Amino acid sequence: MNRQRGGGLIDVLIAMGVLSGAVAGLARLQAVAFRESADARLRSVATLLARAKLDDLRAYAQLAVGAPGTFGYDEIANDVGGTEDVDGQLRLPAGSVPVDGTRFERSWTSTPLYFCSGDAPPTTLPCTGPAMPSRPTLRSLTVVIAWTDREGIAQRVRLEGSAAALEPLFGAAPYPSTNPS
Repeated sequence: MNRQRGGGLIDVLIAMGVLSGAVAGLARLQAVAFRESADARLRSVATLLARAKLDDLRAYAQLAVGAPGTFGYDEIANDVGGTEDVDGQLRLPAGSVPVDGTRFERSWTSTPLYFCSGDAPPTTLPCTGPAMPSRPTLRSLTVVIAWTDREGIAQRVRLEGSAAALEPLFGAAPYPSTNPS
């Protein structure tokens, strides 16, 4: 009988040690989950910003360069092009975009592609000849959104697409004018 004295206390101490280890593990797991959730949110915001700009670059109202407020396909270039307000300022310009305390940097590249013959691959060089197109048939677009995460590590999202040199169906700006008539 004397050997059983203190046995219950040892069992309680062991149980408390196991329990405190489990609680500490759960706290670490929760911190990791919170950090990963915040990173996923920033990546989602960056993806939405990239998608919005890619859609914006495809929303030209005409092929030729337009007057202020009218976006033309021929205006698309590196960090240039997109829908404009009535003063000709880009609605989604290149540069810094602050969202909830994080500063995202938006940029894009446009590579002109010419289809000079039906059986040849596209080229970045303009076609030559009397019946050749004067503008690129297609523009390969790459939108990059970059930011620094909470740990100071540079992050980026890259989205690729294209815009074809086709006359828009309606020839109208995709956004309503903010200037009342």
